Amino acid sequence: MDFGQTFAGIDKSLTNVLGDDATLDINGDGVTVVQVKGLFEAPWLQPRIGSLNTEITEPQFTIDQSVDLSAVVEGTTTLTVRASVYDVVDLQPDGTGLTVLVLRPQ
Repeated sequence: MDFGQTFAGIDKSLTNVLGDDATLDINGDGVTVVQVKGLFEAPWLQPRIGSLNTEITEPQFTIDQSVDLSAVVEGTTTLTVRASVYDVVDLQPDGTGLTVLVLRPQ
């Protein structure tokens, strides 16, 4: 197993244990709904690393490569997490198997 595969496995394990449950509505109409797990971050949650504030300016949800995001349509797909609904406005794959979904509150 190479370095990238090792860390992909670690990311998946951490997400399964510590991640937030969410619902990804691919078409935003309640028909194609996928249950997902990932890391939800938002500026109003004041995420910190040690004593430093992170630079998060909009809510985002980080998801691993096990979820097929090929049908996601920016501006149409919605994500429900922590009882709030968000529009997915951008997908930002990081090249390591994680993708950040940039969100906008509805």
